[in-house]
Amino acid sequence: MAFRSSRYLWHPQPAILRYVIAFGILVGSIIFWRLTRGESNWGPRIIIAFSSLGALGLLTEQVTWVEGDEQKLRREGRLFGCIRIWRRTRLLSEFRAIAVRRSVNSDQHVTVFVELIRLSGSRLTISYFNESALAEARILARDLARATGLRIEAESRRQIAAGTRPRRRS
Repeated sequence: MAFRSSRYLWHPQPAILRYVIAFGILVGSIIFWRLTRGESNWGPRIIIAFSSLGALGLLTEQVTWVEGDEQKLRREGRLFGCIRIWRRTRLLSEFRAIAVRRSVNSDQHVTVFVELIRLSGSRLTISYFNESALAEARILARDLARATGLRIEAESRRQIAAGTRPRRRS
């Protein structure tokens, strides 16, 4: 039986809002293409291509499962949440711990990431939360630890408990 550790979206907005935004971007791209189709300049074509790719990103959800029985982590990208466009499977033995990391941007907005730490030290983000959802991040980290058998990094536990900013690595 697969333990579903989390499901997260690339964007924090609800799916219907992301679809409306993507539709607006695509309509804008079509109108922009129609208005500039007689031009020989490549600039408008590049703008249209990047806008269309951005809209595709808004239509794609990323889903993560931890399969404890098989000791595997599976990630999928799904168009409209149902059509699989990519899939990756990794062994849980490739990871050594779970981390909960707080990140503060220049506007003082805090984002909390729940990550798996690879043996090499690089990190694989499982989900992210706003600081107001810190309790959800803690619950997800505990559920991941229970499902994977990995430990939660000690520094992560201290940071989350104290609500402090993460230390910068040199």
